[in-house]
Amino acid sequence: MKKVLAVILAAAMVLSLAGCGAPAAQEQKEAAPAATEAAKEEAKAEEAAPAAEAAPAEEAAPAAKEGPIKIGFVNMSSGNPVFYDLELGVKETAAKMGIDVEWVAPATADAVQQATLVEQISNTGIDALAVVPYTQQLETSMKAASEKGIPVAQVSGSNISYADLAFTVGTDQYGVGNDVGKLAAQKLDPTHTYKIGVITDLGGGEAFELRIEGFEDALKEAGIPYEIIGTFSCEDDITKAVEAVESFTATSEDLDFWFFAGGWPLMTDTSALPNLKKWHEEDGHWCFSVDAFPPMEAFFEEGICDGCSGQFYYNMGQLTVEYLAKLINGEALPTPDSTLAAGDPFYSSGTLAVPAENYKEVFSQMTPWN
Repeated sequence: MKKVLAVILAAAMVLSLAGCGAPAAQEQKEAAPAATEAAKEEAKAEEAAPAAEAAPAEEAAPAAKEGPIKIGFVNMSSGNPVFYDLELGVKETAAKMGIDVEWVAPATADAVQQATLVEQISNTGIDALAVVPYTQQLETSMKAASEKGIPVAQVSGSNISYADLAFTVGTDQYGVGNDVGKLAAQKLDPTHTYKIGVITDLGGGEAFELRIEGFEDALKEAGIPYEIIGTFSCEDDITKAVEAVESFTATSEDLDFWFFAGGWPLMTDTSALPNLKKWHEEDGHWCFSVDAFPPMEAFFEEGICDGCSGQFYYNMGQLTVEYLAKLINGEALPTPDSTLAAGDPFYSSGTLAVPAENYKEVFSQMTPWN
């Protein structure tokens, strides 16, 4: 009787479980092996627990920045109008993205003063830093900022390269000089040896050296004979550049070609260069320049400038802000156009060749300087 009662109770329990939503018989059969396997896996996990504890945890991706991003921007100088478009690109892009920018610069190009500004702004709680370095002397202060965990970008050049530099946005310096040389070679006589004067910035580091190298290589490739008879450093100063051009143009008997590695002499009024204008009116005299800025249009109109190749400063500013924001928010950067000496990424903002034949079309697309 007890055995019969036990059987009845067992049957009742099964029915009760089924009524409460327990799996059907087939599901139980399928679940049984799974449960067995789960138990085995659990046992294995327990055995492997010490090893798992010893293994390093997988590094998580950086979290997006909470609150507004703050970027510090240290420009080369505040007195050089070539950086107007750079500042415009930075500030307009930042405004669209809701980013705060602190823009600082020494009054004139000075590596010591600029390094001091880099050190000062690095201690103000910024999320990222961008620098337009005047010379390689800025590398020490930029590295110090990187060591604090601040993403640091180099803008408008490639003088500096170190492993922790976030990226560089700028111009292919060799390429922009080479563009100018190619424009010139189309107009020059390969049977004449040209006597060339050069305006540059000897304190500006590798950038201007590369421009001159690119220019010379283009002439060599085209078979144009030449000799550089004078190189003058303006220290990134428009007034000094104008003075050097006017003085050498008036005193040199052999000069028949000017190459400006930067557009300094052409960023003033044409009336400031009467010697250059008179000299250029003579047959066989040529003037070519790196850079393409609104004030230079007047020199094309008066036939003083024969061609130039410009840099896209607005693009430099825009890309710098966008890419620093990506880093701050833990996003990956695009594939770079190239890498610098230490392997840090370089992004080109492009160049624009401006022959005298279509200068009006090019300058009409630029925002005039105030």
